[in-house]
Amino acid sequence: MGVPYDEVPCSVRRVDARVGAELLTMRLPWRRRSRSEMLQALHVDVASARDELRATVVDAVAVAEGRLRKDLDLRDEMSQLVARVDTASAELDDHESDVLHALTRVAEAYELLAQRIDDDREERRMLILAIEHLAANVPAIGPPPPLRPARDRVLGGTVDPANAPQLDLTEDMQPDASAPSRRRRS
Repeated sequence: MGVPYDEVPCSVRRVDARVGAELLTMRLPWRRRSRSEMLQALHVDVASARDELRATVVDAVAVAEGRLRKDLDLRDEMSQLVARVDTASAELDDHESDVLHALTRVAEAYELLAQRIDDDREERRMLILAIEHLAANVPAIGPPPPLRPARDRVLGGTVDPANAPQLDLTEDMQPDASAPSRRRRS
């Protein structure tokens, strides 16, 4: 077969004046080998390089596919996470709106309660002042009039003359000075 790739002699690098770059020049022992052997060695070297290149490309494609799958999975997870965050944000906004509305109503109820307490306090002050005024003026008015003894009065109806005692109805006919008048005004 051919000479392994490592055993091919190389000369020192030289600078190409036209390009300005280093070129690796190889000196192949043409004299010792025939052209067919050289082509066969070259064919073997190219085939092994192609196999190595193919293996490298396959590995690179596998790594790229793995990264792509990973990126796609990550993108799917991120889109799901974004959807969950959006849903949670919308629910939080709704909940925040409900809580804000409830707190507003509670604040209004507290304001109304405070206003009622202030009104009750003012009403109590006015009642206390009225009671104090009455208490101060009651001795000036004097004691209440004495009560008259209770007696029978005829309110109406019929009396059986056989069972009825003798009643003097003229006594009630005299007007009482302290009693209000019951006359109808027309």
